[in-house]
Amino acid sequence: MSDSERQRLLPSPAPSESPLDLKHPPSVLYELKHIAGKSLPLVLGFLLESGIGLSSVAIAGRLGAVQLGVVGQGYMIQVVTGSIITLAATSTQVTLSSPLFTSPDHEKEEVGIILQRSLILANLGAIPIYVLWWFITPVMKWLGQPESLAEGLAPFLKVMILGQPGELFPFLLDREDTMAPPTILVGLLLPFHIAICYYLTLHTTLGIVGAALSIAITFWAFAILLVIWIRNSRASVCWGGWSRSSLDGWSQFVKIWMPAIVMWATEWWAFEIVALFAGRLGEVPVAAQAGLSSLDGALSTIAYAISLCCSARLGNLMGYGPSSIPRLKSVVRATLILEIGVTLSVATILLASRGKLGLLFTDDRETRELISNVLIPMAAYQLFDGLQGVGAGILRSTGRQDLGSLIRQSPPLSFSLPFAYFLAFYLSWGLVGLWTAQVVALAFVSGAELLIYFFPMKWEKEVGRAEERGEESM
Repeated sequence: MSDSERQRLLPSPAPSESPLDLKHPPSVLYELKHIAGKSLPLVLGFLLESGIGLSSVAIAGRLGAVQLGVVGQGYMIQVVTGSIITLAATSTQVTLSSPLFTSPDHEKEEVGIILQRSLILANLGAIPIYVLWWFITPVMKWLGQPESLAEGLAPFLKVMILGQPGELFPFLLDREDTMAPPTILVGLLLPFHIAICYYLTLHTTLGIVGAALSIAITFWAFAILLVIWIRNSRASVCWGGWSRSSLDGWSQFVKIWMPAIVMWATEWWAFEIVALFAGRLGEVPVAAQAGLSSLDGALSTIAYAISLCCSARLGNLMGYGPSSIPRLKSVVRATLILEIGVTLSVATILLASRGKLGLLFTDDRETRELISNVLIPMAAYQLFDGLQGVGAGILRSTGRQDLGSLIRQSPPLSFSLPFAYFLAFYLSWGLVGLWTAQVVALAFVSGAELLIYFFPMKWEKEVGRAEERGEESM
């Protein structure tokens, strides 16, 4: 886009009209209140959205331990293969569009162009995933999984292909000034989803296919409602219609998007490998892991929501130039305090209620007891997940997803899977050993990412790089 094409038709908004309140002096306390206030609706929205999968697993569990394992594993496969494409594209869009939204040198419609680019590339990137889902049965058999699990996953994931594109529409709302509407929409849809899932799964012959169909219906209902809301809200200022410019700048997008996929994949695929290891332990560990992974998937959204607000805040501030640098440092410190406080609270609740949580998923006593035991390392996992969320937020806002992917491919982290196998099978710790190894791995990741902050970061350079990314993306 040339300078003449980017020239504003209207004068830049006055500071009082800014979506960011910059009248207050830089303060950790102010930023703590700001991020907490902005992240609360996003946390609630993500928890409610996770409730779609969690409720589906819980309802399927009433059919039996095998059905619990199939739906839990199927939903986890959908997350660790399909959703990482969506989340990585969201991460890339936040990196590229947040500074543009506040920059006086760019039009709001440029955010919409990046959205279009995200939608196109995310849909293209999902095609190989759909092929994997279609042929999941021979893959799972080759991996030594139980026959009932391998056969049951095929119809479940084939139906999930219909719903996956519906996950791609919330992109435009991943800025800190428009995070409440999706929460309201998901809050309205969750009871609807539970009702249709309960009916299709337990009161028709569809069984676990009914659970998948209800998820697909809910995804698309959410997407349609979001489009309606965007067309009738202030978010529409970012949408200038479909533009041929969305077909340009793919190399800049992919350069950030691919490392972001690696960041998500290395962590979440570790969970899927744990689930595969659990399959070698027997049907009870498979069922327990299905419930635990669904619960952790919901809880992990809390740390992610706070991290995403941190990224959006940092990105928006960098759009204002070097004058925002003192406030950038306050944002990072405030996010660190908030993540520690929230994840410690979550861990405490898990430990206090671990004797009862198994009842959410099954009536089988042996499965409930195993869930109770694994909740101990799972509680520790929540704390380190919060700490790595701070580092990931910094990397996301500064476009350094490549550094995050390198951390997750480092030798210490690669050692975590053999370590998990050793604890589970050689020391006979079983599922507890698998989760303990993941805690150790995440502790390394969080420590490595936080070193980026504790070793002084050159924010002046990062502000300049944010402007360069905006120019290249257009």
